[in-house]
Amino acid sequence: MLIPLTVALLTYNRSHYLREAMEGILAQTYRDFEFLILDNGSTDDTPAVVLGIHDRRIRYVRNPPGLEVLFNGISALKIARGKRIIITHDDDVMQPTMLAKQMAIMDAHPGMTAVWTNTSTIDQDGNTIQEYFTPPGHDRIYGRGEFIARFPSENLWPLPSTMMFARERYPQRQMDRLYYDQELGKRLPKTHGGDDVLIPALMNTFGPVAFLNEPLLKYRKHGAQDSNRTHLSLGIVNTYKTLRRFAGKLPEREQVAPLLDSHIARFAAQHEIIHTTAPQPTPAARAKLKKLFDKACGALERNSEAAPPLLPLRIFLSQTRKYGDEIFRALAAPGEEHPTATHALFHWARMLQAGGNLLAALPAHSNIVILGSALVSALLINEARAHNLNVLCCIDSNITRQDQTMLGTPIRPPEWLASQGKAVDYVILSSERDQDAYLHEFIHSLNKDAKTLSWKDLALDQECCPHQPPMPVSN
Repeated sequence: MLIPLTVALLTYNRSHYLREAMEGILAQTYRDFEFLILDNGSTDDTPAVVLGIHDRRIRYVRNPPGLEVLFNGISALKIARGKRIIITHDDDVMQPTMLAKQMAIMDAHPGMTAVWTNTSTIDQDGNTIQEYFTPPGHDRIYGRGEFIARFPSENLWPLPSTMMFARERYPQRQMDRLYYDQELGKRLPKTHGGDDVLIPALMNTFGPVAFLNEPLLKYRKHGAQDSNRTHLSLGIVNTYKTLRRFAGKLPEREQVAPLLDSHIARFAAQHEIIHTTAPQPTPAARAKLKKLFDKACGALERNSEAAPPLLPLRIFLSQTRKYGDEIFRALAAPGEEHPTATHALFHWARMLQAGGNLLAALPAHSNIVILGSALVSALLINEARAHNLNVLCCIDSNITRQDQTMLGTPIRPPEWLASQGKAVDYVILSSERDQDAYLHEFIHSLNKDAKTLSWKDLALDQECCPHQPPMPVSN
């Protein structure tokens, strides 16, 4: 029997969050759905929590232990009975009107294939960290192919727990392949972020998709998330390569392809840089990075908007080898539609072009720690060394990065910072997202003596010349 909607909740060993997630779903004002709970072999009291809540809409499926997370999600698609489906997670909490508003916009626009919503962010205890994941604004409806075309510049990144889509549009052959070949699932790389974008992009090849700007889900951020166990760059490279393949079917492909090529170059460079263990890349590695940069720059004549994704690579190349002004060609100021990080990278690049240093206001020989181990962190390591700062380590909650080395700098778990007392002078926040308020609090919960600085503040609070910038510090 086909019903209007399946709400699939994926769970594994989080019974302490599960009850709140279930109650948020059962309290929805829209009530005509099946509630499919897929337990990936939990060893805690998850079964008792689920079976202790009585509602005729609940279907509880308990998978045997040892299966990958991917299988749990594909199981939802395979056994769901709803015309539409939303696959959410046991640590997130829906607001009461979320499903009603999503169903309403899809019903009002025949042919719409997907809709997702804004979110707020909460910590492990349920306290609000961020009111909006995406800045407040208007709802958006993207015509067929339009989300794919605009994603590279808008970077409107959906969160999967809010993604409602037409289940019939998901490729049956791929679903069966992943569902029946469990060994395949075990061989797939643990990559980050792909399906977040690729599902709405896939749906957009069939019809319109929509984004509701109201935060209708509380997204919980905590140390035990699966995203803290996944790869930092390869998954994103694969995501943009897939989007480029989708874009080949669009009338605007000549404009869209250069944008996607720039992002592919950016994250391919990130993969190369963050896995460099020596203090600097080898000459061969630098040549490879320059080749990536030059190839992507070759498409700028077709679309100047392809320049902003290359800003981190421009900065890295200028730090590690003295190129002339050609490295800064096509360095146009970003527009209002670009995120804060893009504006900060632009100012940083201009400052380097003028001979400045982002960390010039810090006293020489200060002991610093960098929060994160992705591309901006690598840029900060180079900048710190150029200003004679002591980079003690990078700290990262991603367990695949811990105990590794990036550019000669060790990567430690967050707990390391708690043991350092006053030995750390500054912690530099390297996040490209607008979540600095939460990160300041997070650092101070680990080490109340450390002063925290945001690289974005340092870049944006200075004028483009080699003098020392003002230094906004949180303590």
